[in-house]
Amino acid sequence: MKRTARAMQSASPGFSILEGLVALALAGLVMGGVSMLVAQWMPVWNRGFHNVQNADLAAVALDRIAADFAEARYVTGSSQDNYLFFDGAPGAATFVRPTLDPGERPGLEVVRITTVADKSGIRIVRRRARFTPLPPGVSPAQDLQFASTAVLLRGGARILFSYADGEGRWRAQWDDPVTLPARVRIELRDVATGASLAPATTAIVHVEAPARCASARSLRLCNRFEQQAPGGMQPQGQGGSQ
Repeated sequence: MKRTARAMQSASPGFSILEGLVALALAGLVMGGVSMLVAQWMPVWNRGFHNVQNADLAAVALDRIAADFAEARYVTGSSQDNYLFFDGAPGAATFVRPTLDPGERPGLEVVRITTVADKSGIRIVRRRARFTPLPPGVSPAQDLQFASTAVLLRGGARILFSYADGEGRWRAQWDDPVTLPARVRIELRDVATGASLAPATTAIVHVEAPARCASARSLRLCNRFEQQAPGGMQPQGQGGSQ
């Protein structure tokens, strides 16, 4: 009885050395398999996360640009002509909108959205400057002294614009000197492949007519007169004559 009790006391519960080695070997096999799966899965996950992040950044840039176009105003370059301060090219757009910066006094600012390429890379930028009248005959597309530049999108993207009139006719270049486009389509494309980086966005210009056309019988008649009348004269019955 004493020997049996002593044997039971010496047999403590737990793993033997052999069992511990087998458990370590099994754990190593499991961890090796998991590591192989993670090594194959992580690049795909990183690529998908990168694509989602780029899509989000592109969407934010498109929203910012569409909001700018929505606030475009009928402003002439000078008081001596009726040509709008608006330049719509396939790769750049320049227009006037109310000042966005809350730190500045209320007024108008010139906004140019374009693609630039330099030693820092290719990126889409928004440039702004305080609006001041231009000399007669000077185009808004010419070089202006912009006060600040904000990067809207990096990563080798370029921007493309197209413009539609009130009847829905689209064109790559806006060449109407007295009316604003009714809608602007904004596309972001990869510089290397030309592939679209995000679904195209259409911005609606909220201001449909200049203030001087408020008393006109129709916007078409007012615009037709603006194209024909020299020196900003207005017909009788449309705000008087200058």
